[in-house]
Amino acid sequence: MRSHTRFALCRLFTAMFLVSGFPCWSAAAPSAPPPDSGAAYTDERGQPILLPADPADGLAEIERAVRQREFRNALDLTGTLLLHPALTREQRGELLHRKAELAYAVHGNDPTAHLEAIIEAGMLAVHYNPHDPRNADVYLRLGEASLKAGNIPEARGYFAQLR
Repeated sequence: MRSHTRFALCRLFTAMFLVSGFPCWSAAAPSAPPPDSGAAYTDERGQPILLPADPADGLAEIERAVRQREFRNALDLTGTLLLHPALTREQRGELLHRKAELAYAVHGNDPTAHLEAIIEAGMLAVHYNPHDPRNADVYLRLGEASLKAGNIPEARGYFAQLR
């Protein structure tokens, strides 16, 4: 297929998806809020997402929520803080691993219903830095969740990564 034909087809499909309101286009990155709201972003419902001025403050808030065993709140805070533009590479890696831990803590009792959320959070952490020593913990949790959900082949795959 010639390149100009491929280009025309790509433009056609893009236009079709934009017109039809395909979810991947309508659920784009959070939009900027009105200037007077003081929020950096808004979520898909238009509610402002307030980010702390310093990411370290957000990390401290997450740690406080974990110490108080408010895991769902900590998971929500982690997802929000991952939007922060001033995160360092180390902070982002720490947050992704924390999100994987919290996803398992929140959804680990019923992994059959929430296996996709647990795996998504874990794989984001693992793929962010494949050489991170904390990845072994993530593979262990992913294998355990898959085992609890009855997905034996997938659990074997995760456990094999621990070798």
